Amino acid sequence: MKCGRILGGESADSLGICPAYTYGAGQACWLVAGTFCGGQVQGTFAQKQDSCRNCDFYQTFEPAERSNMRSQFTDLVLLTTILDTIGALVVVLDPDGRILRFNRACEVATGYSLDEVRGRRVWDVFLIREEIEAVKGIFQDLKANRIPQGYENSWTTKAGKSLQIAWSNTVLQDDSGNITHVIGTGLDITERKRAEEERRESDRQVRLLLDSTAEGIWGVDTVGNITFANRAAAHLLGFDDSSQLLGKNAHRLCHHTRPDGTPYPAEECIAAISSRRGESIHIEDEVFWRADGSSFHVEYSLHPVLRDGKVVGTVSTFVDISGRQRAEEELRRSHAELRALAGQLISMKEEENKRLARELHDAFGQRLALLNLQVSELESLLAGCCSPGLEKLEPLRAEIGNLAQQIHQMSHQLHPAVLRELGLEIAAESECARHSRQEGIPVRFFAEGVPDQIPGDVPLCFYRVLQESLQNVRKHAQAREVTVRLLGRENELKLTVEDPGKGFDLNAARRKGGLGLVSMEERVRLVGGKLSIHSEPGHGTRVEARCLLKGH
Repeated sequence: MKCGRILGGESADSLGICPAYTYGAGQACWLVAGTFCGGQVQGTFAQKQDSCRNCDFYQTFEPAERSNMRSQFTDLVLLTTILDTIGALVVVLDPDGRILRFNRACEVATGYSLDEVRGRRVWDVFLIREEIEAVKGIFQDLKANRIPQGYENSWTTKAGKSLQIAWSNTVLQDDSGNITHVIGTGLDITERKRAEEERRESDRQVRLLLDSTAEGIWGVDTVGNITFANRAAAHLLGFDDSSQLLGKNAHRLCHHTRPDGTPYPAEECIAAISSRRGESIHIEDEVFWRADGSSFHVEYSLHPVLRDGKVVGTVSTFVDISGRQRAEEELRRSHAELRALAGQLISMKEEENKRLARELHDAFGQRLALLNLQVSELESLLAGCCSPGLEKLEPLRAEIGNLAQQIHQMSHQLHPAVLRELGLEIAAESECARHSRQEGIPVRFFAEGVPDQIPGDVPLCFYRVLQESLQNVRKHAQAREVTVRLLGRENELKLTVEDPGKGFDLNAARRKGGLGLVSMEERVRLVGGKLSIHSEPGHGTRVEARCLLKGH
């Protein structure tokens, strides 16, 4: 029995080797893994020996010789078994890149059996075209004793799937130092590469989102140093790129000084304190400082980042509100100007009403009185001689009286003299009675504690609110009654007009832009008071005006 290489041209029988051995690559005896027995059994001796026990040739040896045969390959059998059970990919190549050995993990990963790839160059079976020359170069380096320690490449499986594999190489040399075998040990890193690419893509998407917003966004660690920042944060603070912010202390970078220019210690900074405590905060107006030393107003929020219940950092967002503040200030100034103009218009209207009321009374009222006197003289002249003429004068006298009454009412509406002469309480009661008579809607009036002397334009303001409220009841409320209360409490005067009518949607009425509500609100505001209106469809309306009386 001989064990060793089969020399070219020699038969297995002449060398005392099992005649069932099928010569292939001619690398080793029949006990070595990868050779065939009877063309059917392939594998290690441990895998073949069941077939060998039934082999006539094998049975010709004495038990001691059989044991000796097995013992010669014990280490090889052990090594082969180990290679077939480990999860790493192991491939044994000759110096020209031909596959000599291919462990079980390689077979599972690639879908090829050892028999399918034995003797073929590795790049002819597995490598993609773009990587072939690089791997050939590695084998050229081997011949020059330049041994690569590790590299990555792609293998294509039998099913056409691409695998990313990280290789480390070991070489075996003969006594002359020539390389006889290259042993490659590989790890399938396809999933790791995919995960890394997914993570990179996720990072790109997150970065894209961060950089697409106009708000400054950054994260800081537990000591306040910036760990990430978006493009807007850098630009708002006067930097060219967000990378310039990384590692810098956020407080010392932009929050180090108060608006008045005095230092702002981190120990007193609400953002720094909240960050350490893991608290969320929202600040509507704060000052940040740019790299060039200029400042700007910001609105910012801060939220803790928790891991396993512990604070590991914070994320902050901030936005420059300088433009918004300028717009708000301009809007406030415009509102103030409009209110001042509205006040002037109301005052001018009252003055014009007063003038018209005076002219109606002085001019038309006096003329109607004179005309009435002339009618009386005509009646005296016609009394003894012409009864039909007297009858003609009666409708004229009645029309003159109606016209005089209408002019008086118009004058009263334009400027109620009773308000100036008798005060708010009597004027309000008189207006309620007049409204009841003219409109046929009962108006109940209650007054209590109303001062005799009310300063400024408050009496006229409350009187106009009463007039407008009663007009609205007449036009819209469809109410059967109205209740008016005029109350004085300590230094406050309050007027309430309430009806149980159909009510209305206050917001909808404001959107329509009616002048009645605006006029009442502006009048009350001009005297330093407050107007409130409560109404809902189907639940009536309540108008309330309040004003503090100075000096009372």
